[in-house]
Amino acid sequence: MPSQLHVCDLRCQGLFNPLGISDRRPLLSWRCVSSSRGAVATAYRVLVASSAALLRADKGDLWDSQRVEQPGAIEVQYAGAPVDSLRQAHWKVRVWDGAGSASDWSGPAWWESAPVAGAAWDARWIEAPWPAPDAEAMLSADDPLPLFRKGFVLEKPVRSARLLVTGLGWHEATINGQPVSDARLDPPWTDYRKRVLYRVHDVTRLLVEGENAIGMTAGHGWFNPLALKMWGWLNLRDHLLVGRARVIAQLHVTLSDGSGRVIVTDESWRVAPGPIVRSSIYLGETFDAQRCVRGWDRAGFADASWAGAVVSSQPVGPLEAATIPPVRVVERIAAERVTSPRAGEFIADFGQNLSGVVSIAAAVPEQTRVELRFGELLHDDGTLNGRTSVCGQIKAPLENDAGTAWQQDAFAHAGPDEEPAEPREPRFTWHGFRYARVTGLPEGSTLSERQVVAHRLQTDVADAGEFACSDETLTNVQNMVQRTFRANLLGVQSDCPHRERFGYGGDIAATAVAYSLNLDARAVHEKSALDLVDAQRDNGALTETAPYVGIDAPDFKGSGAGPVGWGMALPMLMVTLRQYHGDTRLVERLLDPALRWVDFLRSRAVDHLIPDDIGDHESLAPRDALYTGSVHYFATLRMVASAAGWAGRDETAHELEEHAEVVRAAILKRFFEPSTGRLAQGTQFQQAAGLRLGIVPENAREAVMGLLLHALRQADDRLTTGIFGTRYVLAALAEARMTELAYRVLTKGDFPGFAHMLERGATTLWEHWRFSDDTYSHNHPMFGSVSEFFFTALAGIVVPADAMGADRLVIRPQPVGDLSWVRAHWDGPRGRVGVTWKRSAGVMRLNVTVPTGCVAVVHVPTSDASSVGEGGRSVQLSQDVRTVLPGVYRVGGGEYRFTARA
Repeated sequence: MPSQLHVCDLRCQGLFNPLGISDRRPLLSWRCVSSSRGAVATAYRVLVASSAALLRADKGDLWDSQRVEQPGAIEVQYAGAPVDSLRQAHWKVRVWDGAGSASDWSGPAWWESAPVAGAAWDARWIEAPWPAPDAEAMLSADDPLPLFRKGFVLEKPVRSARLLVTGLGWHEATINGQPVSDARLDPPWTDYRKRVLYRVHDVTRLLVEGENAIGMTAGHGWFNPLALKMWGWLNLRDHLLVGRARVIAQLHVTLSDGSGRVIVTDESWRVAPGPIVRSSIYLGETFDAQRCVRGWDRAGFADASWAGAVVSSQPVGPLEAATIPPVRVVERIAAERVTSPRAGEFIADFGQNLSGVVSIAAAVPEQTRVELRFGELLHDDGTLNGRTSVCGQIKAPLENDAGTAWQQDAFAHAGPDEEPAEPREPRFTWHGFRYARVTGLPEGSTLSERQVVAHRLQTDVADAGEFACSDETLTNVQNMVQRTFRANLLGVQSDCPHRERFGYGGDIAATAVAYSLNLDARAVHEKSALDLVDAQRDNGALTETAPYVGIDAPDFKGSGAGPVGWGMALPMLMVTLRQYHGDTRLVERLLDPALRWVDFLRSRAVDHLIPDDIGDHESLAPRDALYTGSVHYFATLRMVASAAGWAGRDETAHELEEHAEVVRAAILKRFFEPSTGRLAQGTQFQQAAGLRLGIVPENAREAVMGLLLHALRQADDRLTTGIFGTRYVLAALAEARMTELAYRVLTKGDFPGFAHMLERGATTLWEHWRFSDDTYSHNHPMFGSVSEFFFTALAGIVVPADAMGADRLVIRPQPVGDLSWVRAHWDGPRGRVGVTWKRSAGVMRLNVTVPTGCVAVVHVPTSDASSVGEGGRSVQLSQDVRTVLPGVYRVGGGEYRFTARA
């Protein structure tokens, strides 16, 4: 009997048919689907061939895994012959079901190997020959970005071509005047001393027989930031590897006769100043159209007057093929309205806070300079208030003082003959904003909504989750979370898209699960984890930000360490990658750095407690640094112990668990009052952390929960928590089935709360519960853990802590308040998990989708288990639903429709 299993969604390193895989033993993954309930793959076979023809003939000349008995497998590490650089490996998969029947072969997929770092790279880093400013004060003067070009001749038609390319800080490349990709702000930011990411592009269609040309522009980015004193003291140039804009590229061409050509960056390239005369990641970009050079990146351009490029002498880290998707323009948004609060000034409102750039389509006379300034708010008179998004709080006393580090772009137009193809939007910067102020248009000009367009930028990861419900407030909070998460993904998972843009570990630790439920975050989490490892100090300390920018918290003075909760990002990512994404190999790679962090914490502990910490950042309640640091030390030990167990290092896992118990005992001795259940001062954070992190004894949980409820009542059922406590309180309430209270907390208006943000017009999450028109960011992800509560409590999609790639699920929706329906889904590594519930006329309807190969335990929310039906009949009659307890059922993959008394 033929199998009803089908194999699809083949990926290499999480990517579809990727170019540039540098790992010689990449991970190959797939999904199984079936129209039959409960279908499970019990074995698999992977074929890998050196050509598509061999694969079609079922010949795996590179690797044939043979039949491997491994129930539920959806990923395997390639173990075949090495795939040469720039060669493709073609592969497919088949599986066997529980009856031993084989599926059809999947459709074909492929990956292409990239050169190993240091090998097969003949190209050199090149830069312009003109000198750099000899003083930091001169960095703010005009410093045109360089244009690099290389002309060459191909004697025959082109069969295939690959361009390996990157630039510091960012680059864009063309061939014969055509962009090689739509990537922006590439490569993603890393510690350039440790590694520089590059891309591989298929440029076959861009090359022609005869004359050709490559053009490249390099931007300053994080490699040449201005000497700004953020908060009056932090100069990024003191901590980052800095240098002049540079590029490296290698073009591999295979001609029609099979012969090859390789064109590399070297001294033969020509270079000239370009039209982007100022460029800063924080202060924006100035484009002077009069400096445009027509045809500079096309074949036949006369470049004899251009200077020769020079080989860069400054060393940088090894090249590594990027696997995280690039930043792209993912949406174009015309202004919702344009106003003119003052003569000569237009304000474009895009209706939402976002990350990106703005283009203007307006006819202007020659020599006109149009300026755009960006902000999140307006003043009462309708003029722009950009002070919450100013770089590092660099603000002069007066609104228009030149000493304020505004986000600002300028376009100096050349007039009616300006070449239309030249950019009218910034290329090597971005902004965080809702409003754009436009000045400089000729007197009497008008500006319509269609003429002002925001280009929303984001690391181009797919959406993975959706949540909506009958309560408009909660749905709008979820929308705020998603906008905030997207706005803070531009190469790093940042804290805000304007003022700082750093990869703070605290924000990552607090929202790792929420990111995974909303976005296809595997590649983002992997990069964040590797950035943390790159930034790790020699003493094992994990830094507050990664890439490291020189911010040292007052904790652990002189060590370079950030707060314990910020360092907790590394073990949190390890757990999340395994639990939600099925990534085990990277977890093993991260284990030793995590153990070094644990050793560092041990060396700084006093009586097994951590004496210094920042506390529950932005909490409204008093903070106890000793308590916060110590409970996060305990949590770190538990997570790293789990990772050691997964990696087969049982002795290490056992020792870490034992030490965690010692730390737990020390916390309870110092902070716990058994007679009342009070932890430390009894704040919402302190009580919830004790519950959520598993610190308090089982027989004391009820008393501890009682004081958490008391703390909430004292605050009029409002949160007083900060970055971590918000997650812990909501999780503790959900675990205790007190979601009704959580619902009241989340929907209550006025300060403080999420509903209050909405009342004040927020479209993204704030940094602080209190509205700020001067200091705090209005686009900060750290409170985004609320979305985790929506998915796991209200929709009830729970991935157990010991799951591997969501191979097991618990579906336990918690209807509350006057919610009449909830709809949610999450696209996990095995497929879509879906939950929709609706209650009306005394009936609860619960529709559940479980991916093929998963097992789910479904809790039907009813007080009358005898009323439960599935598929239109009593649940007891369903062969596909097994009763575990009254109202609780075990199911396999498939679609299920439960009904019960509400």
